[in-house]
Amino acid sequence: MAASEAVWLKGIHQELVPGAHEVLKIHCDNKVAIDLARNPGYHPRTKHISIQHHFIRDRISAGDIHVEKVASQDISVDCLTKRLSKDAHNECVSRLGLEC
Repeated sequence: MAASEAVWLKGIHQELVPGAHEVLKIHCDNKVAIDLARNPGYHPRTKHISIQHHFIRDRISAGDIHVEKVASQDISVDCLTKRLSKDAHNECVSRLGLEC
């Protein structure tokens, strides 16, 4: 879903700013998901993946999207979705610029 939304936003950006050609970066903390997205080959264990999920593979092959690994502790929005220790919460809030 992130890939399709990113491609859609890139299309809007190119309409507003003609000639803008940027590679989209998607940050993910799941190594298996990154490996599946990057490897277009068929694997017996991935046969359950539906056609719609091959979209990201096509976009990576076309050079429109680049998927990068991010350490789990570096995901800034965790303070909005998970229960964290006070120090981890304060660090996430400061990275988002939401300090009071």
